[in-house]
Amino acid sequence: NLDYVIVSGARRQENRWDPTENGQIVPETKETQKRLFDDAMFKLEHKTGDEDASK
Repeated sequence: NLDYVIVSGARRQENRWDPTENGQIVPETKETQKRLFDDAMFKLEHKTGDEDASK
């Protein structure tokens, strides 16, 4: 692997976007993931929304 040395004129490009704006599925928080794994009713209640978002 090679590294390039940039002498002048370089700027860092930062692109930030909201995943909900472009139709991506937003990952759950760790707490929500744990609750989905442990609580069957919670998983059942939240399952249909995920299926609709993935289509």
